[in-house]
Amino acid sequence: KYSRDFQYDWFHKFPWLEYDEVEKSAKCFACSISNHGKFEFKTWKNSSLLKVHSNNKKPKLSIEKWINFLTSKRKNTSVLGHVQSQHAEEVVKWRTYLRYLFQTVGFLAKQG
Repeated sequence: KYSRDFQYDWFHKFPWLEYDEVEKSAKCFACSISNHGKFEFKTWKNSSLLKVHSNNKKPKLSIEKWINFLTSKRKNTSVLGHVQSQHAEEVVKWRTYLRYLFQTVGFLAKQG
């Protein structure tokens, strides 16, 4: 028997999918947050459109960007994280330079 309703399994097959209970429709989360337009799906009997949407170029790009965002978020590699780590490297570098400078000044002061 074929069910003409939203299937929970689609969340596993299409990780970009979100369900809107108010409108009783499925949407592409990646497309809704990007500038590639919106994908809304209400025709439950024609679920092959979900697969077609996954394989289209623009939604695929949106999905890849979304997955990259999630991956970087899991690794905690945000722009702020990169800036902070670069700043920490700069601090270490400049402290090393200052240490050598003070050692040189101290040596020259002993020489008179």
